[in-house]
Amino acid sequence: MKTQTANDLDRRRDAPVVELRNVEKAFETTRSFLDRLLDDPSPAKAVCDVSISVRAGETVGLVGESGCGKSTLAKLVTGQLTPESGTVLLDGDPVAGYATRTDDQLRRIGVVFQNVSESFDSRWSVRRAIAESFDRERRSATADHVAELLERVNLDPVVGERYPSELSGGQLQRVGIARALAHDPDLVVLDEPVSGLDVATQATILDLLAALQRQSGVGYLFISHDLDVVRYLADRLAVMYAGEVVERGPAATVFERPSHPYTDALVRAVPSDDPADPSPEPLPGAPPDPSNRPPGCPFHPRCSHADERCERHQPGFERVGDARSRCHYAAAIAEESGANEPETTDRPQHVPRSNP
Repeated sequence: MKTQTANDLDRRRDAPVVELRNVEKAFETTRSFLDRLLDDPSPAKAVCDVSISVRAGETVGLVGESGCGKSTLAKLVTGQLTPESGTVLLDGDPVAGYATRTDDQLRRIGVVFQNVSESFDSRWSVRRAIAESFDRERRSATADHVAELLERVNLDPVVGERYPSELSGGQLQRVGIARALAHDPDLVVLDEPVSGLDVATQATILDLLAALQRQSGVGYLFISHDLDVVRYLADRLAVMYAGEVVERGPAATVFERPSHPYTDALVRAVPSDDPADPSPEPLPGAPPDPSNRPPGCPFHPRCSHADERCERHQPGFERVGDARSRCHYAAAIAEESGANEPETTDRPQHVPRSNP
């Protein structure tokens, strides 16, 4: 287990563990007869010109609707995919896909998968599943290391002799976290880590993640569609829409004073904890087809603020306070949203009620 001093953490915070610069990723789609006749491949742009970084000891939340490109971006970070353009850097060094990364580079990043039950071989015991993630130097002492890891995630070491089918969802998720930590990574990618768990179990997992981060200084890229869950842990926030990051900045700022209309709509769609409050109105419409993106701002067909400028011109990032927003009218959106919400910078001390 790594120990982390304040000086070590300050030094490592100066440079990102991982950084993506202007990365893009597209996939071939099923083409119609006419497309094939015209030789028009119409690739689906899953990630478009995205820049994002994560430092040791911090949590960067990545939020957006299903299909917006969050999981594709996670695979670019881990090396499961390589970008068509742009650069992925580990400690400032450009890297390509998983097969081309060195053992040390592979060790730097752990993963907790979205469908955790599907990420385990049902024929393997928990002990073997975790042991396979150790680096070569420690595979001769796997029993002790597995027991230590299980205790770190608040599980009895006897769980190591069980099989995935014998564990509850919360237990299996904690085993997934233990497996991700087996090689002492500096960054863990958490792809919907509490999706499908009840609220009490979500709170347990999130508290565990926070404690592990305090102990070891590990960084998290925390991916979720649930803003309440992300708000609990995130230091910084990136909001994705149609493959783009449309807003990024300190989490407290983005949540309390969103400057992009899509972020504002997501925040407004979170149900209130007060049952007397009216139910939020869902965002109308649907995201664009990735293979047929609209001109201009990709959000303009769903945006009540959109005008001719939005329909014709793709906005660049505008700085609003300490956040940046890809909107022509970011300052006005922030002023309007800030007037409707009391400002606070404190993290919630519990997991709020999840979205239905």
